[in-house]
Amino acid sequence: MTRTTIMLSEEAKRQAMAEARKLKVSFADFVRQAITEKLPHQGKAVDRLKRRRQDPLFRLCDRLCQRMTKHWAEDCAS
Repeated sequence: MTRTTIMLSEEAKRQAMAEARKLKVSFADFVRQAITEKLPHQGKAVDRLKRRRQDPLFRLCDRLCQRMTKHWAEDCAS
């Protein structure tokens, strides 16, 4: 392995760390897994939507967007 530095917003890191804790893995393992899942698999054609659905960060983003949409709908109904 090689050491790599990445820049994340505080919010992105906070959410990623929370998701890693939820999955009971280290932050580093969570990031490695997310990157590995984004890479094309050799010999297999993986469509982008399938990769997005498997990506832990996109799943978190999708859940957050669903919650926000629900709250917006409740606010508008009030």
